[in-house]
Amino acid sequence: MTYLQSYIGFSAPSLSVTACRRAGLPIWRNPDNYRIIGDTNNRRLVVLDVEGRIKHGNAPAYRGFLISPETPLGHPCQPEPIFIKFPHGPEIGLYEWLEKEKETLTTLIDIPRVPRFLAAGQADIIEYQRFGQDWHDWLKNGNQPPYPYKIPFIVISSVNGTAMNAFSDQTLKFVPSRQRLGWLTGTVLAGAAELLARVHDHGIIHRDLKPAHILYDQEEQIVGLIDFGSSTRIADRPINGHFGTLAFFPPEYVFEPPEKEDPRIDAYSIGSTAFTLASGGGHINYGERLPVDTVYNFVENIWAYRSAGVAELIKESNLPAELKETSFARYIFQLMHPDINQRPINMREIADNFRRIGTELG
Repeated sequence: MTYLQSYIGFSAPSLSVTACRRAGLPIWRNPDNYRIIGDTNNRRLVVLDVEGRIKHGNAPAYRGFLISPETPLGHPCQPEPIFIKFPHGPEIGLYEWLEKEKETLTTLIDIPRVPRFLAAGQADIIEYQRFGQDWHDWLKNGNQPPYPYKIPFIVISSVNGTAMNAFSDQTLKFVPSRQRLGWLTGTVLAGAAELLARVHDHGIIHRDLKPAHILYDQEEQIVGLIDFGSSTRIADRPINGHFGTLAFFPPEYVFEPPEKEDPRIDAYSIGSTAFTLASGGGHINYGERLPVDTVYNFVENIWAYRSAGVAELIKESNLPAELKETSFARYIFQLMHPDINQRPINMREIADNFRRIGTELG
């Protein structure tokens, strides 16, 4: 899916080359891209890279660094890579999503390979556009700014690794080999499910799992999870109209929203992620109505198969033919069954099954 990106114009001045050297920032990048937008409780400065916009999603998020302002010139300095996240737009109430992510990451602090919350602040801005609409135009329509002249942000730690959407976008335009699929299943998907199990242990549902939010560190050969901006607590009431990414989100939330949040949301999402990685970047669909014209039609087509069994789902799907007779196919279609009651709920068992299937394939 394609998103119209937000744009923020920052009023903070750029750093000089000397300041970049002193702070230990990589000066092979254009120093004009670095802006100090705030500081933390331990007096480290928040430096944002204006060219470091994260490409996926529609909420502004940037790469940056935490630096110490007191490091003497010529002394070693190790700036800490970070991510800086802003609200989805200037509408009132969206700051609450930053607070929710802060609370979630604070709850998950003991889980490795998940971002840590580091700081919060407000940045002076001169421009904010979302979906082509300037913030000032939004204000002219009679709306009141929830945070005049400033925009809130949170700072979270960086997690090493390559997002799995990069694998599907660049190297999986074709069906992966059996050995490659074994690695994807037994290492990447099993590792993601194991982390999700620990997240669920803390009463949290990720709610926006997809290839872009699963990282793989090739050097350490370990998996990480990122972007908990849509996360909720198990058994909370669902938020009307708020979804993760619809291509990886279960259809019942559109047509028959449950009364309480359910961890089988993540089961569906990891099954859909497995489908995308195995099919070279495609999304699940069924029957003859391909391609669908709108996102709603896309979800409606999936919902129409909620009474089907796993065998029928596989047969009617757009999964590559060479994968339809595999244990991999039988399992991921159980995970992403359109009927929530047909999906597994125990994420540790899901991780174990991915490891078993990965061994069979590899």
